[in-house]
Parts: sequence; C-alpha cells; structure tokens
Amino acid sequence: APVAFEGPPARRRLDQLRRAKARQTGAFVSQVDSMLLKSMTPEQLQALAARAEKRRERISEQIGIAMTGEMRRPRYDATLRIIVDPANADTVRREVETVLTAEAKLFTLEAVTTADAGRQAILFKVRFKKSVPGPLVVEAVRRSVAGKASSVDLA
Repeated sequence: APVAFEGPPARRRLDQLRRAKARQTGAFVSQVDSMLLKSMTPEQLQALAARAEKRRERISEQIGIAMTGEMRRPRYDATLRIIVDPANADTVRREVETVLTAEAKLFTLEAVTTADAGRQAILFKVRFKKSVPGPLVVEAVRRSVAGKASSVDLA
C-alpha cells in the first residue's frame, strides 16, 4: 500500500526525519572537529570562522531568516483602508482578499476596527507587484466593492 503523503502520519514522519537529520549534523560536526579542526592553527581557524560567518549570512538572506533565527517580517508598501457598514464587512473583506490575491504580491489583514458613524474600517497591509502599481490595485478593489463600501483608500 502506498504511504500517505498528507495528514498526521506524514507530519510524524517528517518530524522523525528532521530529528534524524539534526543528529546526523551533530555527528558530522563532531567528526570534522576531531579530524580537521584540531590540527589547524589559530590563524587558520580564524579565517575559517570568518568564511563560515559570511556563508551563514548569505544563506540566511537567501531563505529569509534574520540573523537572530527568526523569520523576517515582510515589508509592505502601504495600508489599504476600506470603510464599510458592519452588515457588509465580511462580504467586502472576502471580495477584497480575492482582488488582492490576484493583483498584489503580498497582503495581510491588519485589523478590523470601528470607524466613524458606527461603520467599520478594514485595514490590509499590502505589498504591490512591480507590474501592478498601487493605484491600479486600489481601483480594482473599488470596482469589486462598489456599492458595498463607503470608501477605499491607501493610508
């Protein structure tokens, strides 16, 4: 029978593989230390440490991990603010997410807050694609929520 590629069994297997890989990495470093590093001079060790640090910085930049080990927060270009009546808030949010999925490079729902006159403000952080400038994205959002939202603008 084929092995399941999804769900809890796959997650357990992936966790097992990660733990095994971590043990192998530790064993490899120990072996390198006992076979190679012990025979190096302090100057050679210093040069090796500098090279290793440069490589670590380059790799962490490529995969998006900050030097502290945490994921870097994505940078957003602007905040998209949509003012709606509370009755339309969920519908408008879904429609805006549909447009942003197609037209923006990256977005996240920042907050849904109370605005003036009992209305709600839906705030999205947005990073625009180079090929689709911000004003075009805002116009696409305006068209998608026409009649349901009081205003759509960038903050």
